[in-house]
Amino acid sequence: MARCIDKDIISLKPVVCPTVEPIKCANGRLPVKVYDEYQCCYHYECDCYCNGWGGSHVVTFDGRYYSYEGSCSYVLVEETSPSLQNFGVYVDNYYCDTQDSLTCQRGITVKFENLNIQVTNINPNGIQNLVTINGSIAPLPYIRDNVRIFRSGINIMVHIPKIKALITSSGLAFAIKFPSELFGNKTQGHCGTCNNIQNDDCMLPSGQIVSSCSEMVDYWQNKDPSKPGCNGPSTPLTTARPQVTILPQTTQQPCKSNSLCKLITSKLFEKCHAFVLPDSYYQACVRDECLTTSTSVVCASLQTYATTCMTHGICIDWRNYTHGECSFDCPSNKIYKACGIFEKEHICRSSSSDWTGLNLSEGCLCSPGTILFSPDSDLCVDKCGCLGPDGLPKEFDETFKFNCQDCICDKITHQVICQPYSCPDYPAISCDGEGFVSVNVTITDDNCCTKPVCRCNNDLCKDIQSDIQCELGLKASSKIPEGKCCPVHSCGIGEGPEEVHENVPWKERPGAIIPLSECQICTCSNETDPASQLNIMFCRNKECNKDCAQESEHGQEKESCKREKKMVHINYEGCKSIQKVEVAECEGTCGTNSSP
Repeated sequence: MARCIDKDIISLKPVVCPTVEPIKCANGRLPVKVYDEYQCCYHYECDCYCNGWGGSHVVTFDGRYYSYEGSCSYVLVEETSPSLQNFGVYVDNYYCDTQDSLTCQRGITVKFENLNIQVTNINPNGIQNLVTINGSIAPLPYIRDNVRIFRSGINIMVHIPKIKALITSSGLAFAIKFPSELFGNKTQGHCGTCNNIQNDDCMLPSGQIVSSCSEMVDYWQNKDPSKPGCNGPSTPLTTARPQVTILPQTTQQPCKSNSLCKLITSKLFEKCHAFVLPDSYYQACVRDECLTTSTSVVCASLQTYATTCMTHGICIDWRNYTHGECSFDCPSNKIYKACGIFEKEHICRSSSSDWTGLNLSEGCLCSPGTILFSPDSDLCVDKCGCLGPDGLPKEFDETFKFNCQDCICDKITHQVICQPYSCPDYPAISCDGEGFVSVNVTITDDNCCTKPVCRCNNDLCKDIQSDIQCELGLKASSKIPEGKCCPVHSCGIGEGPEEVHENVPWKERPGAIIPLSECQICTCSNETDPASQLNIMFCRNKECNKDCAQESEHGQEKESCKREKKMVHINYEGCKSIQKVEVAECEGTCGTNSSP
C-alpha cells in the first residue's frame, strides 16, 4: 500500500491479506474470488444462480429443487428492498396439455429501471423467441439503455453490466445469474434467498418460511389482467391457497422411466456429474414423463441439464443418443452445433468485440463457406454487404429500385443509400373533342412514373337526348361514333320485335300506298297504335295467276305456280300492323298469258 508522507516522499507498505477460508457452495457451483476495493485481497463467495425449465421445475439460488403446477405469471426474483434499479425477473406459464395437468413456460419478463423486456416463445412446437422492449419488437443485438440483448444459439441473453446480471431464456427454460456481492441476502421469489443457505429458500412475501417451496409458489403470483384467476401476491398464511395441491404419495401412480431420462444419470453425462448433481434433473424428467406423452417436455430436462453443464465448460452432444425423439432441426443453410461459442461466429455486421463475455450454447451455425449476415437474422451469405429495405441482403455497390427510389449498397458505410427515382418529363397535352380530359396514368413497364393521356369522361357530355323532337314515325336514338367520347343523337326508324324491313325513311303521310311487296297492297291508315304511337298499316293480298302451267323447252311441264301464306307483323317506316297479317307470296314459275 502506498501513502504520501511529504512532498516527493511516498511510503510503501505491503498489504497483509487475511487468510482465505475455503467455502462450499450449496448450489454445487464453484466459488468465485471477490477482490477488495484495492484489488489486493480477496475472499470466496458463491454466485447466485437459479434456473427453471418446463414451466414447473425450479432450482433455487442455493440449489434447492422443487416442482409445481400453475398457469399464472410468477415472481422469479425481486429485490427485498426497492431500489433505483427496479430490477425483477418474472415467468409466464400456461397449461400445455389437454388435461390441464402440465404447465409450460411461455416466456420471461426482465424489468430494469424504466425498461420492460419480454422474451416470448411464439412457437408452441419448438423454439422461436420474440423480444420486445416496452411493447415494441426489438431487433437484435440491442445495445443501449445500460442493457445488452443478443442471441447465442437457441438462447436469448439479457446482460445488464450495471448490476452484473445475466438472464438467459431458450423458450423452454430460463437461467438467472448475478454476483452475491451485490445481491446476497437481497432476493425473494421463486428463486429464493441468495445466501448459500437452502433452509430459507421457501419464503413467503411476509418473510415467513414454509417447509415446502411448492406451497409458497402461488404467494408469488404476479398480477396479470389477461388471467382473471391470477390476483397477485398474498401475504397472510391463514388458509391454504386452492391453486396449490400437494397430493399424498399414496395417490400417485408408480411410474418407471424410459431410456430418455436415464441418459441424465448414465455415462453420457458422467463428466458433468461432479459439477452439477443430476438427481434434480432426473426427478423432473421422470415426473414429466408420468404426466404427459409429449417427448418435447421430457426432452426439456435433458436440454436444461446439458445447458447447465455448459456453464462449467463441459460440452455433451446428447441428442444423437435419443434416437430422434429429441432431435434439433436446423435450416438447410445451417449445420447443428451441440456446443459452440456463437459470439465468435463470423458475422458481417458485427464482431465478437461487442460482447464482454463468451458463452457456450447449442444451436445452428452457417455452413462452411458462408457467413452469417447479421446477428438478428438467419441469412447465410457468400459475400457481405447491406441489408436491403426489403429484408434481403445486397452486395456492395449493388444498385436496385425499392419503393420508387434508386438505391445502392454503399461499401463505405455498409448501409443502403436511396434517393428519389427520376421519372421522364412528359409535356402537357391538349385534349380535343367533347368529353375528353387529360389525366395522369401509371406507365405499364414502370409503376413509379406517370404520363398524361386523354381519357373520356361521360359526365362532361351534354345531355340533349331528352330535348330532341322527332317527326311522326321516327324515334330519337343515340350512338357513340368510333374515336369519340360523347354520343350523337338523331331521329331514325324504330325496330319492332318481329320482322324488320330496313328501307329508307318514308316521308309520305297517312293514306299513302306503301310498296311493301309485289304480292301485297298496303296502306298507312289514320289509326294510331296506343302502345307505340305509330300509325297502323293495313294490307291486302294480290291475287296470283293460278293458270301457270307451261311446257318446258324439252316438252315437259314446268313446276306449277304456288301461293304461300305467312302471318307476320308489318313494319314500314313508321307504320306498323297491330296484329299479324296474312302475306301471300307466289313461288314457282308464274308466267304471263293472254286470253282470246
